[in-house]
Amino acid sequence: MADQALLEARVEGGVAHLTLNRPEQRNALSASLAAQLEAALRRADADPGVRAILLSGRGPSFCAGADIAEFATLPTDDGAELHRVGTASNGLFRLGAELRTPLVVAVHGHAMGGGVGLVAMGHLALAADDAVFALSEIKVGLFPFAIFPSVARALGSRRALAWALTGETWTAGEARQAGLVHEVVPAAELPGAAEQVARELAGRNPVAVAGGLQAYHAVAEMPYAQAIDYFTLLRGVTYQSEDFRQGVAAFLRRRSPARQEGDQG
Repeated sequence: MADQALLEARVEGGVAHLTLNRPEQRNALSASLAAQLEAALRRADADPGVRAILLSGRGPSFCAGADIAEFATLPTDDGAELHRVGTASNGLFRLGAELRTPLVVAVHGHAMGGGVGLVAMGHLALAADDAVFALSEIKVGLFPFAIFPSVARALGSRRALAWALTGETWTAGEARQAGLVHEVVPAAELPGAAEQVARELAGRNPVAVAGGLQAYHAVAEMPYAQAIDYFTLLRGVTYQSEDFRQGVAAFLRRRSPARQEGDQG
């Protein structure tokens, strides 16, 4: 399959649809696919016409994680080159702390290893009721280093550590109970449900959404009082946005005395 076909991308109605397209390999993250996905996410995040991103996978699985076949080509006797390769591959998962456009992830089939990392870095995640999840790296002698920060953020550090060490498989229901995904829907309904969530997010005030995402990541390292001050600053910026002013005006029109009297009639 040609490199340019590894990822499908289109923008419609303010939503950037990104679809992993290595179905025969269960959308395993080869270096090329990971680089293309990172670039596509950055482009979508920088595009003022994109207000939400929807990530999904084509074929029977969402993402089987890293492409194990590529592990065999790593130069294990060259520490500097290994560090370079590792740093380059981590660019995708660094986006979990950088995106200011909401990322919705739709999970079906298998989400393994790096696939779990993609789910964890999403701001909202929906799963088909037959989806399964695992931090499977430990079974090939590896700890999920690259994705562990985002998984720990989603689950809590001790639960993430236990999962990484055991490599056990979770059902969609267990993933929801743990906080990895936010909603479980019948498999046939997943595309439509994820599309609806993405479109709803695309309709929100982008200044408020971007500020909220920035604050979410920033305050994790802040003392409580400093976090309050930081949120206050971002709130002031949001107050100046046109979307906020229009939202307030629309709310007040709905609540006007004349409208209320008409509603009662």
